[in-house]
Amino acid sequence: MNTDNEINLKSDGEVDFISNLKSIRKFSQEISSNRPVFAVFENYFNLVFQKPELSESIKILAFEENDQINNSYLSLNHQGSSSVICSYKNLLVCISFNCFRNDSEIFFNIFISSNKETEEKTDDFFRFILEEAIKLSDLKGSYLVMNNSCLDWEVSRLEKRSFNDIFLPDELINNLKLYLNVYAKSQIILRYLSVGIPGSGKTESALVLANELQKFGVTIIKTKIDECLRDKIDFAEMLAPSMILFDDIDLSIGSRKEKSYNPEFLANFLDILDGTKKLPKNVGLIATTNSAELIDIAAQRPGRFNKIIFFNNITKENIKNIILKSLKYEFSLIKEEKTKIYTDNEILDLLYKNKVTGSYVYNIIKILRLKDNSSDSALTVKDIIKEINEDLKIIEIVKNSSILKETFDAKESSIGFRN
Repeated sequence: MNTDNEINLKSDGEVDFISNLKSIRKFSQEISSNRPVFAVFENYFNLVFQKPELSESIKILAFEENDQINNSYLSLNHQGSSSVICSYKNLLVCISFNCFRNDSEIFFNIFISSNKETEEKTDDFFRFILEEAIKLSDLKGSYLVMNNSCLDWEVSRLEKRSFNDIFLPDELINNLKLYLNVYAKSQIILRYLSVGIPGSGKTESALVLANELQKFGVTIIKTKIDECLRDKIDFAEMLAPSMILFDDIDLSIGSRKEKSYNPEFLANFLDILDGTKKLPKNVGLIATTNSAELIDIAAQRPGRFNKIIFFNNITKENIKNIILKSLKYEFSLIKEEKTKIYTDNEILDLLYKNKVTGSYVYNIIKILRLKDNSSDSALTVKDIIKEINEDLKIIEIVKNSSILKETFDAKESSIGFRN
């Protein structure tokens, strides 16, 4: 004879008590949920099913879909119903997940039932299972890269960066440290918009903040603004405290002024900044763009971002430090006699006058050092200045789209560029 916590399988694989168990409201009632919770539960129940030793509280007995036993894998990434049958304390519990569409809206519900009367409250049980699922997943406090147009993620390794790796004007450094200090003292994660041309240090600065916040256990999420934005925000809230990194948001939301924008993406983004479903204080973000003009003015309104910081021209001292950084990390050069030729004042003046970015400085010095190492004679300051000037001329030609167009459109009998 079966005990209360045993499952009696019919020969055709059905579970005898499933239909009755689902209809009994002894445990409690239905709970409204969302896609992120479904995704976390799917991972959790599959993991505990495969490795029962991971959970002392829950024992997974079977998965069920349409009253059919499935002893291999739980899938909640579809519309319809699926259930988990498990034992918890002295109860036999059925957790049913139901995803359905009503007109254009998708609803996610979880119904929990048990085979006995219990004083256990559904909300308490639900929170307990969710907390255990998050804890076992190792998601909280991790660096997660989320895929486009779906609620999917990959736990990744965050590139190490510190304030010693960036060389920016004092005003920018102070704004970055403010971001950290506010969280350290009040657990509020701010919303920053970083504006600057490619290579000006926006991404590097965001990486510094991400590394520093991870020391406090903050979850870092890198993603794009897409049709799954609301689900991704719910996911960030579930793993809070969280900081979300949005690179190049102009490519996602655009600007109505420029007549190149995505109405849905823009509306959803504005809503999380300052709407009815805006971010809680323990979920912040850093968004980057190459130009503020490319972003809709509504997204830049005061209050939607706590600060808009501009990555303007770096100082001569910044340039010198970036040169030393390039030589140190790429060639292990730290002695002054080996590095001083690259930090000559004429070279610094040339780079500063041309308003180059930090990434440009780093890479041009790397190329110059490689050339120096492969040459029979050592480079001089004059050689370095000549190389930089020639490189800057090429960049100017590339930036001038009209010159490129004339070149490629030219109807010449010969192959290649015109003189």
